[in-house]
Amino acid sequence: MKKLLLLLWLCCFLLSIANAQTREITGQVFNNETGEKLAGASVTLKGTTKVTITGPGGKLAITVPGTGTPVLQIKSVGFAQQEITVTSQTSVLIKLPGD
Repeated sequence: MKKLLLLLWLCCFLLSIANAQTREITGQVFNNETGEKLAGASVTLKGTTKVTITGPGGKLAITVPGTGTPVLQIKSVGFAQQEITVTSQTSVLIKLPGD
């Protein structure tokens, strides 16, 4: 019985460590000139194939590594691409300038 409890505790511990290796960044993307929220903008974790598209209201959510300083690349048709470095924040507001 003790071995089973120890094994269960070890599994829970390892799962919590694995989960701590990533974090979710949320936020919104706006038109810099008008302040309008931009739905359909792509947000890519630089150096990976991980991409998300902003939803209604320009909202975004993307999972990034829990360590280091990940860079997000934001693109939308008719707007200049922007890159932002994510430090310790969990939420970002991005204003895309026109082309």
